[in-house]
Amino acid sequence: REVTMTSSSGLALTSRYVFSDIHVGAPPEGTFAPDASCAQKLGLRCPAGQTSQIDLYRIHGPKENLVMADRNFADPAASLNLLCKNSRIVNASLTNAWVSHWSLSVNTSWGVYRKCWYREGHNMCEGSGGAVGRQFALMVHSQAIGHDTTMGQCIDEAGAWYTLPSDGHCVDDARVGAGGCTWGSEHRVHSASAACVAARACTTSAPGAAFTADDIEAFEVALAGCPEVASNQVA
Repeated sequence: REVTMTSSSGLALTSRYVFSDIHVGAPPEGTFAPDASCAQKLGLRCPAGQTSQIDLYRIHGPKENLVMADRNFADPAASLNLLCKNSRIVNASLTNAWVSHWSLSVNTSWGVYRKCWYREGHNMCEGSGGAVGRQFALMVHSQAIGHDTTMGQCIDEAGAWYTLPSDGHCVDDARVGAGGCTWGSEHRVHSASAACVAARACTTSAPGAAFTADDIEAFEVALAGCPEVASNQVA
């Protein structure tokens, strides 16, 4: 049996799959259980973690609730990559997207980066666990990654994506570490039109070039200088 799948999300892609020895019915128990190596990777934590105050950013639609739990975020360099490098993930001028800046406390014993989704009326992240996930997003620009098989999870370099699972959220003003929680004390600093930010910040680096400290500063200044768009929403 053959199945052809076509995608038109910015690129015209066609995939062809051929299946054989097809059986109808429920698969055997454990068919989709992760193997030992996968389970070990999912449990990997970066050593010598500490509590730090960090700033993260999210590019999102204007109807999205302004909360952090069970969502993915990015640092300034990774956010710039989405806004300025002709990314097909984000097109600010067409989607009327916003950029939101958040400040929060985290435990830097980073876990594996997990993608988060909005499904059936609520947010959820793949996998399980409470560790803040981290993955280096700008692999092609980094000389530090080398043969690191963790996708830069523990490398201290700008340009990362993050996962903030609700299982690790510190609630009721608890400090990071209390009861094993890994992130909290979050507050939204500012939200602005992504088109406004892109128009002011996507002017310095040539396509394909790594972002510099000046680029990151320009992004932060641009975001702060664009008008607030979420003043009537509760974070």
